[in-house]
Amino acid sequence: MSRKLEKSILSRDEISLLLNSETSKNEDLCGNLYDVLLKLRSFSTQKLKATSMDDLERYGIDNKAKSVLTYNKNKFFSIVLNEWYAEQKIEEDPSKKSRCELCNTPNKYLFYIRNTENNISLNVGSSCIKKFPGIEGYVEAHKRLNNIIKKQQELNRMYKFKEKFPDAENIIESVQSYFNTLPILLPEKLYCDLRDLSDRMQSIYSKYVYEGKPPYKTILSSFDLFELQMQNFNKLKTDADDFTEKNINKSNMCKRREIDWLLKNNKEKVILSIAENNGKYTLSTITNIFSNEFINENLKLFIENNSSKTFKIKGVSSKTHKIIFEFNKFGYTPSLMFYISYSDFMKLIGNQCIINNQQYSNREITKAVSIFPSKDNLKSIIRYTYNMMYELYYEFLFSADKNIFMVHRKIDGAITTISHIKFMEIYQNLVLKSDEEIKNKLKNMIKQYKNWISISEQHRLGYKSVIKQIRENNEFEYAFIKKHSAGVKSSIEIPFYKFSNGDIDPYVDFIVVSKKDLMISKEEYFLIDFATKVCTFEMEPKIKFGDIIFVHKTTKIQPGNIVLFKYNNRLHIALYKLDKNEQVGIFSPINKQKNEIINNKNAHVIGKIMCWRSL
Repeated sequence: MSRKLEKSILSRDEISLLLNSETSKNEDLCGNLYDVLLKLRSFSTQKLKATSMDDLERYGIDNKAKSVLTYNKNKFFSIVLNEWYAEQKIEEDPSKKSRCELCNTPNKYLFYIRNTENNISLNVGSSCIKKFPGIEGYVEAHKRLNNIIKKQQELNRMYKFKEKFPDAENIIESVQSYFNTLPILLPEKLYCDLRDLSDRMQSIYSKYVYEGKPPYKTILSSFDLFELQMQNFNKLKTDADDFTEKNINKSNMCKRREIDWLLKNNKEKVILSIAENNGKYTLSTITNIFSNEFINENLKLFIENNSSKTFKIKGVSSKTHKIIFEFNKFGYTPSLMFYISYSDFMKLIGNQCIINNQQYSNREITKAVSIFPSKDNLKSIIRYTYNMMYELYYEFLFSADKNIFMVHRKIDGAITTISHIKFMEIYQNLVLKSDEEIKNKLKNMIKQYKNWISISEQHRLGYKSVIKQIRENNEFEYAFIKKHSAGVKSSIEIPFYKFSNGDIDPYVDFIVVSKKDLMISKEEYFLIDFATKVCTFEMEPKIKFGDIIFVHKTTKIQPGNIVLFKYNNRLHIALYKLDKNEQVGIFSPINKQKNEIINNKNAHVIGKIMCWRSL
């Protein structure tokens, strides 16, 4: 049957679809259409591709069937297609021996459609499936087909590329690896060329494999472009190796470790700035280098260039990225601790140390560091300023447990609470000032304090119990030390404790003692924490009953020290030494009548006696 396709009313695939559908069998809907199609198939050759209405009339098609095919064909086929759905599986037949069960065309890719009414399954070619987009799952099936074809094409192009360059992927990886392991930073152009080379090679390879074309417009093929990049790498590698050999041992070169750190911290602009100076740091670029490893590597240099006699680098905190400074001015017990971030240190101090080997001192340090808002720092400041506050008729009180910092006005007993953090922030600017300047600053600060709480209000608000607890727990320890300065007096004021029920009464009085009378070194009298009256005969005649002993509170004692300690709920004074076997420390009194020897494991050490005087 030779006739033009445009005169056909049904294609071969449509006929096959109708013959395997249930809707076409419905005589009420489509007349004798199904029977006519059966006759057509039985009397037609395999080459039948389509049929016309004339052919169907020769096989006796009725008017209802004609109407379905002429006036309602689209609607009719939409009903038919509702019976079918596309299955998930897609099969590939490279030999193309399988034929589409709709059009009989050999196909490489086979889909499967299944009828929901009769469970008939048909393998359908990639062309036929496209003719029936109304089938459920068609969109997904079409996408799967496109992906399969795309992957196959990509695989073929990859094989083709590797025929030309069998080690293409390894070559790209080796170029990247070489660049990523260079021991020093290269000059800008050389750095950028090498940096971009592996990306260009990867782009040429990927663009060809996935799209079949070069990454940009060019008369060269992808193979020619890749070959050109390989030649370029050999030249760049030679230049990079030569530069590295000549500059690896020069000072202030940016090394691999710092390059990696900058990349990790998204500082490639800094890398390029350093590269502009042929890989060597400048004052402005080195400020951006503050890794833990870099700071530790240069810590010795930072310590050596510190000319301050009071501020010394104590160490670093790798977790918080801070350099710790210790302030050792005489009179602060313990020493004040300050900190500065790695980044600020490099900006303000470290850059000059490394580039110009420049020293720094108090001026630079005080502008840069911040005081730790710690309890130890606060207590040390309280101790240092006690005499100043005493002369102003005030005192500081601090409860570490309750985190309460107060100013106590001695004239009327009133108190006011202040922020210890804000106080220390102000005070850190005073540490290098003279005692007189510090005293005047404290005076001006106190004048600004408000909300003073009277003694009667203290009871009502619960502050009395807090103050009592402060003194009982010895949280507020008076150092009462007169500083080593022009304003130091010839005598010192020392807290005086009393014996009470075999213990030391925490409520203090004060005694004034001439420094000359103590007959100990300046360093030693600064260690005196309190004085008390002897109520034992254990050390007579060396230390008599009723003498005044001056005690440094510590548990660290050595053989030869005279020690104040508690044993069996009583206070004792004895010489600390080792037994004959030198295996255990003992407390041994001088007085033969009081010859009880006490093992130090059974004693609670209060402190070391610095000196003693008769009342």
